[in-house]
Amino acid sequence: MIRIARGEAPNVLTDENGAASREHQLALAHYENLAKRKTSFKFDVYKHPDVKTLLNELFHGKCAYCESRYGPTAPVDIEHFRPKAAVVHRNGALIKPGYYWLASAWDNLLPSCIDCNRRRTHPQVEGDPELSGKANLFPIAADKRTENQMLPGIEKNEGRHLLHPCRDRPEVHLCFRRHVLGLEVVAIKKARGPSRKGIESIRVYGLNRQELVLERGALRDRILLQAKIANETLGDLAGNPTSEKLQQRLADRLRELLGFCDPQREYAAAARVLVARAMDHFDHEINLHLGAQLAGEPGHTATDKLMHRKPEQQTSNPLDDIL
Repeated sequence: MIRIARGEAPNVLTDENGAASREHQLALAHYENLAKRKTSFKFDVYKHPDVKTLLNELFHGKCAYCESRYGPTAPVDIEHFRPKAAVVHRNGALIKPGYYWLASAWDNLLPSCIDCNRRRTHPQVEGDPELSGKANLFPIAADKRTENQMLPGIEKNEGRHLLHPCRDRPEVHLCFRRHVLGLEVVAIKKARGPSRKGIESIRVYGLNRQELVLERGALRDRILLQAKIANETLGDLAGNPTSEKLQQRLADRLRELLGFCDPQREYAAAARVLVARAMDHFDHEINLHLGAQLAGEPGHTATDKLMHRKPEQQTSNPLDDIL
């Protein structure tokens, strides 16, 4: 999970006389009737094409939680961070209604893959298959929610235990470590123990499903290969530090390495951790061999200064017409 800047809501959700406003008022009236508190209300506006399109753009066609790209394999679920129809109490009881007044609230809508959103059983990297997927789960501190308390405004005093990619900085709650099958995500340790938001987010979203761990492991392999190529170029440059061609070539390799961290790429959160470690190594070595030559270049680090130089002119690839 990476942090995403929310941006403005689509007009369909903000128009004072629009469909979202009308639906909101109807929902309030429905649930104010005590006889209808446990009956369902049909919400439609959050599924509007404009909402889906904008969420796809903001999150680069990736799940807001696990960062898998859903487009090629399955339709996106427009997910309610706080569930709209019902919510599970910490004792396991299903409370109806849920946060119905947030059904078309822009900040409460996120794009999710099916596996992060729907309750399904998945193989794990260790132990038996486990049930995961957010569905109606929304764990909070000191959970005292009851059906009669599910009223607009209750959310303002909740101590939520789930990470929100637009409100939190996931990187201070989650980190990655190597596993025999790939890369697993773990909660970062705080003064009083592992991050509670990290623990609950891993559990509820199912961030260590076996397939996710394998995919992140494959990403690590690609990053490792690119780092190896860059390191070989660095070795050539160490023997000929004044070669502008080698300097440009190394800069190009490092740009390709940093490309894994782009928010449009799958599993950018894991990539940023891995690439940062590699860049520390390259920065030390580049400063050692080229520090004096780069002294006048703009940038905070030696790698910044090297990459500031104009990229090497790309030539056509003879394999383009074959592959």
